[in-house]
Amino acid sequence: MIITQRVADWASQECHWQQSGELSVARLIKAWDRASIHFDITEKIILELAALIEPSLNRAGYRKVNVMVGDDIPPIWQNVPRLMAQLVEAVPDLSAEQVFKEFEEIHPFRDGNGRVGNILWNMRNGTLGGDRIDFPPNVFGDNRREEVKPEDIYWTRISTKGDK
Repeated sequence: MIITQRVADWASQECHWQQSGELSVARLIKAWDRASIHFDITEKIILELAALIEPSLNRAGYRKVNVMVGDDIPPIWQNVPRLMAQLVEAVPDLSAEQVFKEFEEIHPFRDGNGRVGNILWNMRNGTLGGDRIDFPPNVFGDNRREEVKPEDIYWTRISTKGDK
């Protein structure tokens, strides 16, 4: 596995936005590496990515509890397998943004949905490999996500080092 600075910065920024901690950066990079050898979005690869990103919470597969995401309530857990099968079947007809948005609205896992969704967006967008990786559009108006590009992150981190 060859990890470029851009991929490391992308993973670091995504985990910062998700407030998921330092260990999650390594897990996201491992998931990125796993996804980078796949061209098709399948349920199998989605389940593998989720288990790599949050092993203790997602190893058993799709969530078996209802969750809230901010003020939103995703579909009940009993509907998740059917909705995911429908999403995967529709992927060839959907844009990267549509895949990302629908995946996030289903919210199929207990944790790590944003990180898995980010990888899926890059897979569908054709930007998963090497230095082409990028962030999905901010389709939910998340105020944590400013218009940041991976190439800007490293320099932002250095220029604000020591600022309080």
